[in-house]
Amino acid sequence: MGPSDLKRKRIKSAAIINSSEDSNSSAEEEKASVDKKVKKSKPTPKSEKNDSVEDCMHELSSKRYVSVRSFRKSTLVDIREYYKDSHGELKPSKKGISLTKEQWDKLLSLQKEINENIVRCQYQ
Repeated sequence: MGPSDLKRKRIKSAAIINSSEDSNSSAEEEKASVDKKVKKSKPTPKSEKNDSVEDCMHELSSKRYVSVRSFRKSTLVDIREYYKDSHGELKPSKKGISLTKEQWDKLLSLQKEINENIVRCQYQ
């Protein structure tokens, strides 16, 4: 452990001590702010949320779907595998790709060349 590591450790320790002192004095303020946050948010019923998501999904095969969604102020085309959980609901797996609008447009512009390559590869 070098001197810079010890300095980092001291800074972290001081931050932990300061945060614990602050948390004791403002525990009531934090509780009030948490209560306000809970009152403001209105959770969407699960059935409505699933229905709206499934309306945007287009089936490619039994487990693969294409959907369009928004994420961080950008529109994404999501091609993903799904699985059914223990309750029988469709859940997205890690296997998939999300394309931005620009990437999707580029893919569509390459459609003719890709189709030609598919035909050429089928007969080899």
